[in-house]
Amino acid sequence: MNGKNKFIITSSDIYSGSRDTLQSLGFEVYNSFDNTNVSTPVSKHVDMQLVHLCGNQYLCAPECYDYYCELSDIMGFGLIKGETYLSSNYPCDIAYNIIVTEKYAVHNFKHTDSKLAQSIKDRIWINVSQGYTACSVCTVNDSAFITADEGIYKALDSYNLDVLKISTGSVLLPGYDTGFFGGACFKISPDTLAVNGNIEYHPDCDRIISFCKKNNVDVLSLSDNPIMDIGSAVIALGDYK
Repeated sequence: MNGKNKFIITSSDIYSGSRDTLQSLGFEVYNSFDNTNVSTPVSKHVDMQLVHLCGNQYLCAPECYDYYCELSDIMGFGLIKGETYLSSNYPCDIAYNIIVTEKYAVHNFKHTDSKLAQSIKDRIWINVSQGYTACSVCTVNDSAFITADEGIYKALDSYNLDVLKISTGSVLLPGYDTGFFGGACFKISPDTLAVNGNIEYHPDCDRIISFCKKNNVDVLSLSDNPIMDIGSAVIALGDYK
C-alpha cells in the first residue's frame, strides 16, 4: 500500500468506532450506495453491489453505476457496468454476491450476472448452492477461507483449499435473526483481516485467530462492539485525479 491513497467503501452502518480505527490507519472511508431495490437491512451492503475483479478493475450493478462512477473518479479505479438489476426477492438479489480471488471464483453460477461471468472466465469456478456467497465466506487469502455454511465448506474442501468451518450465529444483522461472518470482515492489507466489532465476541474466536495466523494473517478488531454484518467492504488503492 506504500505510495498509494487508501480508500474503503462500506455501509454507513459500520460502527463509528470501526470507522474511526480505519481512519486512524490512513483510510478514507466512503459510504456504499443505498440500493432501495433490495431489502432494507442489506440495502447498503457493498458485497451485493460491487465486485473487485482484479488489480484496479471493478464491476457493479447497473442501478449503482452512476454512484460508483463518481467514486471511481476520486479513487482512480476502472468500473464495468453489470447487466442485472437487483430486486428484493431471493435469488434476484445475489447476482453480484460472489467471491473472486486471483485464481478462484465462488458462487451459485446459475444466478451470476452475465457481464460478471464473462469478466471472470479465466478463474477456476467453484459452484455452490448458497447464493449469498460473499456474505457467507471470509477470504483469508487466495486459498484459505472461513465459512459457517456446510455446502460451501464441502465445495471449497473438494478443491483442496484450506477451509475453517465455524459455528453459525454470533453475528448481528439488524432486521434479521443473524448475520454472516463474511459480511462482518474484510482484508485491509495482505496480512490483516479487519472485523467490524470485536472478534472475542465470536465463540470460535481462538480457532479463527489461529487459522488466520497459520496463513500469515493477523485479525484486527476495529471496535469493542459485538460483531456485526455490514456487507463487508471494498478496498481501493489509487491516486487522486
